[in-house]
Amino acid sequence: MDVLERYDKLKTKAIQIRAQAQQSYKTCFDIKGQYDQITKKYQEDRDSLNIQNFAIDTLKEIMDKMSQEHVEKVVNLLTYALQSIFYDRNYMVEIVTSDKRGVKTADLMLVEQTEAKVVRSPFSDAIGGGILAVCGLVLQIYYSHVLNQSPVLFLDEQLSQVSSEYIPTLMAFVKELASSKELILVLISHDDRYMAYADRKYEVDSGNVREVK
Repeated sequence: MDVLERYDKLKTKAIQIRAQAQQSYKTCFDIKGQYDQITKKYQEDRDSLNIQNFAIDTLKEIMDKMSQEHVEKVVNLLTYALQSIFYDRNYMVEIVTSDKRGVKTADLMLVEQTEAKVVRSPFSDAIGGGILAVCGLVLQIYYSHVLNQSPVLFLDEQLSQVSSEYIPTLMAFVKELASSKELILVLISHDDRYMAYADRKYEVDSGNVREVK
């Protein structure tokens, strides 16, 4: 084998090695992208769960101090919200009050009427992030009005767990409730599903804010 033949073989081998290296780099890059997406989703879900748990704990503290009349108003509002948004499910909300050693407590229950039976689930159980998100939002709007708080509410990734099929009824209900309470809702989200329902849209890029027409 002469020098030229050996050179051609080495050159071909080098090209193959380079192609393999490029493919390996692309594979690593794709895996890193998938890892980043999974990590981001995990963080969003964890933040959402923390918010929901905090909302439940805070709500229970509030309910413990509320009158029975006020409790009934909240129950009716939450039931109306769930039945309006989750139109294909027969949901209701109950609040079970008790007196433990002189301390009044209240626990929220999600009630679903099916053809076969009635199912009651405590809000502290895994009843679904979408339901908790809806209840948390409705209560946030309600108490902002009752306590005469700021008319502007910021919702940071608060509705990401709501299924796509319920978004139209959710947004219709939210707009109706916000309009009746004269509130402005600012939704901060990476979820494109809500873009079509916004009156105004803004994009944040490297700290710069611009309105999207």
